[in-house]
Amino acid sequence: MRVITGDSVIHRQSREVGIVERHEGNSVVVRWPDRGQRETIPRNEVQALAEAMAEARQASTLFSTKLSLTGTSFLSDLVSRFGYSTGHMRSGSLDKVSAQLKRAGLKLDTEDDSKRRDARFWLTLLEFPEPEGGEPEPEDESIRLKQVSLPSPSWAQALGLAPHRELPLLRALPEQEPLLCILHLSDAAADTGWLQATWEALLSWAYRAAQRFVLRSSMDEDSRVRICSSAALQTYLSPTSIDESSSQLRTAPRSINLVTVRRDAELPNDFERLKAGWPGALFEFFPPEDSAELERSRALVERLLYLLGGMTQQDAKKSSSSRMSPLRLAIWARESSEQLLASGSTYVGEVFSRRGLSKLRGSTEGETALALKSLLAHWLTDQDPDVKLEFEVSDGRGSGEDRRIDLVVEDQGHFEVESMRGSGPMEHFIHQKVLARRRDKPFTLVVPNEALLWAGPYLADIAFQLSEQKGRVLIPGAEQVWMQLEGVRLADSALDVEPPDAVATEDFSTEQGRAPSTEPLKLKDIAGYAELRQRIEEQVIWPERHSRWLRGLSRSPGILFFGPPGCGKSRMAKAIAGELDQEVRLLAPSDLRGEYIGWGQIRVREQFNWLAERDRRMLVIDEFDAIARTRRDGQMHSDEKTTVNELLVQLDKVSRLGRIVVATTNDVDALDDAVLRTGRFGSFVPVGPPDQDAAADILDFYLKRFERMSREQPQLQVSIPSRESLLPLLGPVMSANASESGAFSGSDMEAAVNQVVTNQVRVALGGGRSMAGPAVIPVLIRADAVVRALADGPRSIRPEALASFEEEKARYCRR
Repeated sequence: MRVITGDSVIHRQSREVGIVERHEGNSVVVRWPDRGQRETIPRNEVQALAEAMAEARQASTLFSTKLSLTGTSFLSDLVSRFGYSTGHMRSGSLDKVSAQLKRAGLKLDTEDDSKRRDARFWLTLLEFPEPEGGEPEPEDESIRLKQVSLPSPSWAQALGLAPHRELPLLRALPEQEPLLCILHLSDAAADTGWLQATWEALLSWAYRAAQRFVLRSSMDEDSRVRICSSAALQTYLSPTSIDESSSQLRTAPRSINLVTVRRDAELPNDFERLKAGWPGALFEFFPPEDSAELERSRALVERLLYLLGGMTQQDAKKSSSSRMSPLRLAIWARESSEQLLASGSTYVGEVFSRRGLSKLRGSTEGETALALKSLLAHWLTDQDPDVKLEFEVSDGRGSGEDRRIDLVVEDQGHFEVESMRGSGPMEHFIHQKVLARRRDKPFTLVVPNEALLWAGPYLADIAFQLSEQKGRVLIPGAEQVWMQLEGVRLADSALDVEPPDAVATEDFSTEQGRAPSTEPLKLKDIAGYAELRQRIEEQVIWPERHSRWLRGLSRSPGILFFGPPGCGKSRMAKAIAGELDQEVRLLAPSDLRGEYIGWGQIRVREQFNWLAERDRRMLVIDEFDAIARTRRDGQMHSDEKTTVNELLVQLDKVSRLGRIVVATTNDVDALDDAVLRTGRFGSFVPVGPPDQDAAADILDFYLKRFERMSREQPQLQVSIPSRESLLPLLGPVMSANASESGAFSGSDMEAAVNQVVTNQVRVALGGGRSMAGPAVIPVLIRADAVVRALADGPRSIRPEALASFEEEKARYCRR
């Protein structure tokens, strides 16, 4: 049973019940009602609760000691087990439970058909439960129609594309800008032998099919596919006078580059520069490394390829017991989809002769539409030889708005046949070719199979919208069987354009077996600096959260964090955005500069325009003194002065809108006086070196982080010192900060912890010698070792920098 959003699931080990809120690749986000928490876990760790109940009924076993499925428990017990509230049991909750049970092959019965919370219930096995894979049995085998669903997640996600990048990829495929797709292949994934070749085959096929959507020509020369090695990335960054066309990336319009790199080994050092400078869209694929996850990915790709070839996976299993490799299956699918259309061409004469039709083809249609129409007509007449078919029928809307309906079928409504060639862009196609042509009769959209490869989610959304009026989306199948696509609604934000900062930061590699953290940074996540955190809470967070009570008061937009390097200024600036739950852009000086005169002003204006466009946004500008340094400097270029002038104007603009700009600097005196004046930057937050208490908190934070991460390795048994044991040992070391040797920064303390932990793990592993799977690896970290490593390490904050900080603190903070 395919788990969809809203289904109740049971954890296979803990047996805890939760509700699926969304899918993220091979994982699901589950809300646990009993705990009131959300968690992202692998899909294979949970099972649909209704499916588990169906298995218990089929095996005639006891499902639970607290819940009977055969007539001794109450409806409220069942609804509660599915995770819904039963204080005032709603009929909607019961309907959701009943729908899930039905999909699993169970019928919910109660005494007297009652829906009372105290009514007893029992579950009856249906004769035809839904098969595994989420594909319902045909509604009526006599009409030779199968309902099918797209694999979830999609093939692109199954091969490692981030879930939120799927729709941007589909949008980019029909466009003319050059594309760059990179497969980060690990050693484990490379061992499968099928992944890279299948990835290249699917992307090449999807790209060529999508390009035909905007170009009427079907020639592959219209879209160019280049498969390169990792050396092409370096050649693009450092071009040579030797023209090796076979190893160069294509940057011409309507071209796609497919590059495979060994993960963390073959990327150029300045890969980030390539990503920033690439003229089109760039997509990175990070396939799973776990063998079980790779097998699930292969199964998802296999399901899609069977659909592209006109068969369901169940049909394929009936016809052959052997399993083809995904690459061979991709070749079969492409040939089969073309063969289906070719078979349609052979029916053209038969359709004309049997029905006496005078017209079948529109004035601008190609061979694909013609083949689909003849296939459709043959299928309809094969079901009912007396069915009345009318091609190219005017919809009767009058002159100027007259549209032709491809096919009108008596008692079945209107059929619109789309070859998906020359029909772009997608939004225009959906509204003008589909939704605008709906009438009061059922509407059926007919498309070729390969459209599922690059437009599947859009077609599933069309099927969802058409289903409200008994409409559908059909694709041809094998052996005169057609397939009806199951409707799935796109997310509300699916057609929104992504902001540039999101596109620039979304593709990244994560540690093996760990998903990237999506939790925003909060003040509580910052170790130490209790007094400073309280000050930020009072002076920044509280006024922003209670701005409705402060209307009429003029508030400066700027918040300036200043202090020596390495003390956490940037981290605290990010924590403000997390506390206020605002969309944030993190800017470096290079983001507000340009190599040509005038670019600085343009980039400053663009960033502040983004800030002004929408509420609940903020900018964080690091190393602010590189952008807003004083104009009194005689060595300052006139273009730099103009950039500072533009910055002043933009600060005044966002001040009127109530937006926030957070900046960090190591040198306040280097900033222009006009930037610092009240009304532009009204809050000055000093971030100095940590004191003894803060140092203990910081060391304790990094030690606990290592201990927490080590739990993912069952062999490691880590023992760390407590904060209380660190605090007295830090006294003599921290007092030395007052001498001429300098002061410790937070980064110095992190480095000390890293050094001690590395040394102790090396000792525990036997001095670096290979150990064949030790059962237990004890890692003991002592407090004195941590403090000694700190004392022996560098003090990053020089005495003169500390003295300058104290002077600036006294001048700008009056304390």
